[in-house]
Order: sequence, then structure tokens, then C-alpha cells
Amino acid sequence: MERILLAAATDYLASWHLGVVLVVFFIWAVLGGHLLRRAVQPLVPRRKAAANRCYLAAFLATVAGAIGSSVVLVVAIDVLHRMLGQVATVQWLAPLLAAIGFVALTYVVLYASFDLSAAVALGVWLRCFGPPLALTVALGAPTALYTYSSRHRLLAEQHSLVRLRFIYTGLQTYGAGGTPRSLERMLDDNVLRKEDLQCRTGTDRHIDYFYLYSELDDRDPNRGTRLLACDFAENHGGRGRGALFADGKTRWCSAAEFSELLRRDENRAFALALKRAEEPSPKGQ
Repeated sequence: MERILLAAATDYLASWHLGVVLVVFFIWAVLGGHLLRRAVQPLVPRRKAAANRCYLAAFLATVAGAIGSSVVLVVAIDVLHRMLGQVATVQWLAPLLAAIGFVALTYVVLYASFDLSAAVALGVWLRCFGPPLALTVALGAPTALYTYSSRHRLLAEQHSLVRLRFIYTGLQTYGAGGTPRSLERMLDDNVLRKEDLQCRTGTDRHIDYFYLYSELDDRDPNRGTRLLACDFAENHGGRGRGALFADGKTRWCSAAEFSELLRRDENRAFALALKRAEEPSPKGQ
């Protein structure tokens, strides 16, 4: 469980953020204890508003909220990815659900620690945890969301390169002169599975990669730059594409780098076929 929570945390936090989180955690617990004592002193008997009791309640509430919200984050990321499959939606919705979990758990701990009505306990929570939570969200949310987006862009790029390598491995299973002329043929021959040809980011296409038939020739002097297959442009929002070359190597290329590859003499046929494949279909077809 610890590894799962850490994996989810590192989706949103760079390595240097973890130390900052620990410092903020203890500052929050101490500040929360101080604010909690000030909030409950007029409401409960003196012994129930003792400093040690207030600091302990604030610390336990913070721990419960941190652990509980982490679990909510893990479950939310998994469920939302399965239901929606859209990184852009998951990246803000999952932390929002985790924040709601944090609020609920810290409130329950404070409510259970003092003999207060639900409404009064909510007011105490707002005075105790409201300001630190608002400050943490204001300072941490932009960085966390940027880190999450960056990590998932990198994962999507690596995923595409793995899929392209699957294509090359599949091509090698055919003998000389038997190279398939389409990826559909490789699916029909059970050389590849449908999921092997689908991009992590998801598109409306049946197959998310473009392939142009070409016999593999070890004597080809341009094997290292001749394109065999690539991402469709929409797979990564036009930022770039994964490319598979005739020597079996894969590389992530920016949009500019890929355009340069298409201008090479050995890729003229590939460039023309890719352009045709990416042209929008006429309406009604």
C-alpha cells in the first residue's frame, strides 16, 4: 500500500517537493493546534481546551486527513482513468476528490474530539484548517498539476515508442517477402492485439499508428532514417510523434524534427501516404 500511495504522490510531486511537503505537514499540525485552541477556548471547559489536547487533536486530524486523502487520490485516479480515460480531466478531478476527503476526515476527527454540535464543529474547522488549507492549495496546486501533466506526457510518449517497437517485432515474424502491407493484416494474423495498436491518450481511430509497407533490408544505407511507422498527429495533440525506423530503432520527435524527417528523400513516399491518411474524411463518408 505504501508503494501505491508513493506512486500516486509522485504523479503530482517532483522529488524535491517531498521534503517541502513534510515541512508543511508539521508546520500545519503546529499551526492547526494553535488555531484550534483559540477556536475552542470560548466553547468548551478549560480542561478540554488544554494545549496538549488541542495540539494532539490537530495532529491526529492532519494525519487522518493526509492518509485518507491519499487513499482517495489513488482510488480516484484508477477509477477515473477507467471511466473517462482523459488525462486532462483526471488531473484536476482526482485531487479535488482527495481534497474533499481531507476536509471530511479532519472535520470528523475534530467533531469527535470535542463536545460540540455539528454546526459549531464546522465553524471550528474553518477557523482551524481553513486558512492553512487555502494557502496550501493556492501555493501547491499549480505546481502539482504541472508536474502531473509533465509526467503523463512523458509516459504517453514512452508508451507510443513501446507500441511502435511491437510493430517492428511483429514484422520480424514474417519471412523474407512476406512483410504485411497493413497493420490490419497483423491483427488478422494474431501477430498483434488490438490494444497493441492503441495510444495511451486515446483517439477515435481503430488503430492509432500509421504504417507504410516496406521490405526490411539490412543492406539499406538509409535504414536509420527511413520511416516505417509513426503516431498519428492527434495522438499527442500535435506536440510530436513517436517514430519507428527501418533498423528497428524508435525515437520521440518534436513536430519540427518529424517534419525534417519527412523531407528526406527516402521518406517521400511515407510523407505522401501519411498526409493522405491524416486528411479529414469528406462529410457524409
